[in-house]
Amino acid sequence: MYKILLFLCMLLCYACNQTDSIKKNVKLTHIDYSNASRKDLSSIPDSILGKPHYILVKETSLDCMCHQFSKVKHFANRWYILDFKLKKLIACDSYGNPIRKIGERGNGPEEYINIADFDVSVKGFIYCIDGQLDKLFIYNPDYSVRKVLKLPFEADAIQVMDNGDILFGLSSWNKGKGKGFKLMLTDNNLNKKYAFLSYDEYKDDNYWISTYSFTKHGKAIAYNQPIDNNIYIIPSEKTDSIQSYMFDFGLRNVPNEHKKNIERNLDEFEHYTLLKSPIVATDDYVAGTLLDGRKTKFFIFDIKNNISYEGKELEEYDDSQLIGYSEPYIISAIEPMMELPEDCTYPDSVKKHLLHEGRVIVLRQLHSN
Repeated sequence: MYKILLFLCMLLCYACNQTDSIKKNVKLTHIDYSNASRKDLSSIPDSILGKPHYILVKETSLDCMCHQFSKVKHFANRWYILDFKLKKLIACDSYGNPIRKIGERGNGPEEYINIADFDVSVKGFIYCIDGQLDKLFIYNPDYSVRKVLKLPFEADAIQVMDNGDILFGLSSWNKGKGKGFKLMLTDNNLNKKYAFLSYDEYKDDNYWISTYSFTKHGKAIAYNQPIDNNIYIIPSEKTDSIQSYMFDFGLRNVPNEHKKNIERNLDEFEHYTLLKSPIVATDDYVAGTLLDGRKTKFFIFDIKNNISYEGKELEEYDDSQLIGYSEPYIISAIEPMMELPEDCTYPDSVKKHLLHEGRVIVLRQLHSN
């Protein structure tokens, strides 16, 4: 009897371990970026990236004022704007008029401290991760609190799937469920389905090159967490087969050993190029930012023609050329200006708004062949 019980316990432990992780089939596409043709972003054809459309965001109350636009997402004629610095999420209408702040910051049972990431489901529910409290806040479409759940792991990013499941980007330092893995799929009540894509030893828990989040295009979700030259494309309906675009920067690839203690090796990054979030990938293009010699560059890579259209160099932590993707738009933002540069080509309404301390969302449609 004892042997039978022992066997059943071993079988149960094996089954539990099998649900902890699922080995995924990853189809790799190698992109030799070091030998790609480089062109200035200003020369990109309109057939790839459409003309800019501007949304003038009004700040009519203290609650709806922002210091920066860290992430922007569009859903059902609403714009959702996350401000990392002021730690708030606001909703605006399609014209940039503020509707209200979502949630309350504080120490109460239904209050958050720091929003790490958010997403909006196909039914209009808003999901926010509090990376400090390790909680998931879910708000109704009318912005009232629906429920607050304690996360059984530490997570940085969130994507709500069309069927209601939730995909999490797990922290490299996570000690909870899914420890050692990058991604976790759960149901809507945070019951684990499986974890996949393992972290390797070449990571630094104490230094982030940049934040990251998921981006969805059609039925596929793109994921990249710096420093990793792989952009993983995860089907939103069937996650057992993953595609990966592996960017190869040749001699400018970051050596593995320098990924383990970034701050100590930071001066060496003058000689390296790497992917920097956010990233969107389609069958035709990859768009995002590069950290190139410790300068940030926006780029759109034409996969079929091996051409990269690169923007101007910005300071290392300046992401103003790209703050997100909300299908079908690549989103950037313009900060208020005391005075406009002489070569400014913005429409008069945009110029006036900027000079009156207003912020502007810029939308450019990413087309497909």
